[in-house]
Amino acid sequence: MATGVTSVCRRNAAVGEAGPDTVAVAVASWSLEGRMHVAVEGAGPTTFHFGPPTPETPLQITLVRHGKTGVEWFATGSAAIGTDRATLSISLDASILDSGDCIEVRAQDDRGGALELEEVFFTHGSDGWQCTPERPAELRAVRAAYFAQPLIAPNAWTAARSFRAVAVIEGLLLTQNTRVPGIDIYALQQPLRTEEETVGYLSQLSLELFGSMFLTGAHSDSGLPCVAVKFGDIRADTPDLAMSCAHESASRMSDLLGFNRSARPELIAVAVLENDDSGSVRIWVDPRRTQYTGNLVGGFIAGESTDDLILQWNRTQTDPRVSLWLSQVNDARAERRWEYRVFRYSNLLEGMSKGSIGVKANALDARGQQLLQSNGQPYTTKEARAAVYMVIAGLSRFRGDISEDAFCPYATLWELCQHWTTVRNQVAHAGAWDSHFKVSGTSLVEAFLNVAPQERRADLESILEQCVRFVVDGVIFRGYLPL
Repeated sequence: MATGVTSVCRRNAAVGEAGPDTVAVAVASWSLEGRMHVAVEGAGPTTFHFGPPTPETPLQITLVRHGKTGVEWFATGSAAIGTDRATLSISLDASILDSGDCIEVRAQDDRGGALELEEVFFTHGSDGWQCTPERPAELRAVRAAYFAQPLIAPNAWTAARSFRAVAVIEGLLLTQNTRVPGIDIYALQQPLRTEEETVGYLSQLSLELFGSMFLTGAHSDSGLPCVAVKFGDIRADTPDLAMSCAHESASRMSDLLGFNRSARPELIAVAVLENDDSGSVRIWVDPRRTQYTGNLVGGFIAGESTDDLILQWNRTQTDPRVSLWLSQVNDARAERRWEYRVFRYSNLLEGMSKGSIGVKANALDARGQQLLQSNGQPYTTKEARAAVYMVIAGLSRFRGDISEDAFCPYATLWELCQHWTTVRNQVAHAGAWDSHFKVSGTSLVEAFLNVAPQERRADLESILEQCVRFVVDGVIFRGYLPL
């Protein structure tokens, strides 16, 4: 049998795998009934026989893989004509042989017309390749069950209530719908706001500020694209817990899709409805879109001093690190999760400390005594806790008008630095604050938070932000410590 071998585009082929199976797809043209019959035999190589009779021109073959999580293009190639059939040889990932997935074979003539095949779907099992026309329907049922799994909220009871939810993510362009178990993701066609509206607003401002406006013209940008995230079944004990679960899951999905698409999307709204049709609904809208979260007080004591602004602006012009650190502060404030904000703030203070004090400075308490680690070794600014402590305490001592322990009425600065560093380490190792994942200091943070979990957690974060602002203002703009 003559065989024509051509180059083939392959997906999911194993890289560097020794001796991958070669699948030969043999294609012939019309049978007497108008359809080509297909038979499959062997494994390594596997041969797909189509026909007879022999086609007169080469055929384009496409293989589609039907699996437990989706249907996707698998491989294409051109089948050259042989003596009594046309053959296409390709290398496929050997994992398909034991996966239970099936291969759909499609054939086109040289004009692009689809050719009818008598046998289309094939699955490899203990008896080799078999024609399995029912297998796609079976796999569809498997996929339906797989993706219909409920999303279980943390600590939900077995008999938890069932909720539905939908979330909107802005600033993300998807060209096709996708899904994961419990979550369906839809590409939306309608943007929420457009560049034309923005430019029109700038034109109106120009009229008010300068006495003249400009033509807005045409703009190719149609606004920020959006996607919808659907949760078909969230199991939670209360609507608030269902909202927390939906918000958390949608945020993580936003980050993941943004990474995949090289975008910076934002979760902007979530709605949660109970599945019992009671009509109850919980709605969350990103307050940054509808509420101002900055300082409401005006005047020179609230960040509106012209003299201070000039000083700060000049410093940003001369030291590129200032812009980096200011950007890190704003990025930290934009984080939706409290432990991520603590993570970012702690890293920022540690970096600023080592940049201003160095990595070998001894950590000394307010009385000038050396602070010691649990193993008796002295703390230096090489350790994160000591680095954060010394940049705050050192600035406090340099100024002389504020005690280093004045930031919190029920914990010293040294204790707070332990808590911040513990949360930071936990996030770095576990991806979130999870008291079940133990790092050094976890039990101390738990004891600190358990006094009043919500209030103490808010204090832990807000005091850290105050310290960041204290250090940024002092180290960057006032020059209290050498940089």
